[in-house]
Amino acid sequence: RCRGQGTLPGPTIRVKPGDVLTVHLINDLQDTGVDPPEWANDNAFHSPNTTGFFVHGVRLDPTQNNAFVRVPPGGQFTYTLAIPGDHPTGLFWYHDPTHGAAMLHVMGGLFGAFYVDLPDPIAQLPPPLNAMATDLLVLSHLAMWTEEASSRSPQPPLDYMEVSQSSGDGLDVSPSFKDPAITDLYFVNQAFQPWAVLNTGEMRRFDLLHAAGSPYQLEIEMRTAIGAGEVSARCKLYLIALDGVYLTTPRLVELVPPLSGQRASVLVTCTQAGIFFLQSHPNATSRPVDAFGPDYVRYGQNLVTVVVSGKAAESPPLPDLSLIPRADYLNDLQALAPVQVNHWEMS
Repeated sequence: RCRGQGTLPGPTIRVKPGDVLTVHLINDLQDTGVDPPEWANDNAFHSPNTTGFFVHGVRLDPTQNNAFVRVPPGGQFTYTLAIPGDHPTGLFWYHDPTHGAAMLHVMGGLFGAFYVDLPDPIAQLPPPLNAMATDLLVLSHLAMWTEEASSRSPQPPLDYMEVSQSSGDGLDVSPSFKDPAITDLYFVNQAFQPWAVLNTGEMRRFDLLHAAGSPYQLEIEMRTAIGAGEVSARCKLYLIALDGVYLTTPRLVELVPPLSGQRASVLVTCTQAGIFFLQSHPNATSRPVDAFGPDYVRYGQNLVTVVVSGKAAESPPLPDLSLIPRADYLNDLQALAPVQVNHWEMS
């Protein structure tokens, strides 16, 4: 449970290199007698009332950031996480890692964003990044039920009702929908298709967190119409970070394709006014049906409606990302001469 007013998703946690984070997890779920007392190496849904806390992507001591800690119903556990002093800045996330229940709990909202900030962002981030407005967009998937299936996917989409029942969860879920056609959707910060308002010539940072347990593949583009239209030439997307690692230079992209659990930071700028749609748009014309492999199901939906107003204006200069401090283990090793060469033979 969260101290104070509970939020869905969970509160955003921000730390800096060298910090020590203490998380006291209290599991108020009731013991209904269906959770196994110990960790079960069973690739099926189970343990609906057992939970835990795990930070995804941050370089932490695995004995502290331990995905195998089980907090049973009525139990509690204190996590003490020491953030390395040289940890790079970036966007990560936390969620319940409980084997057999993680998908149920993530779809139910048991997750949140996790930032490792620079000690002095104003001084250490290059302009205009250090003064730029940033929108955190947490993309979470909720399917109460769905009949969608894919013959080519070994992991077809699963819905909350199916996972809940398969895990033995006794919670009575009887949803009602204002629009019965919408039972499988993506939320953005727990809102459905929210708006983002920009001025022409403004550069806005969108931090995208794909917090989903389903095998959906998002294909995010900025288009002029929902489910159709064209990739707008009036707006540009620049990828600046992926999975908590900054690129050395902004990369102009038309497509951002985050898998479940991935994070991406993009700069958005539009030179002319209009209404645009940041959406996941499966495009069979430019990307073949199996472009992302057989394990993922492609998903289409508008995520954010972007409203741009003002007179035509040029975009500001792009930031020099090479100025952002990086950990030593992120250095490019391709140009270094080998110190030792090892050969392995496998048969």
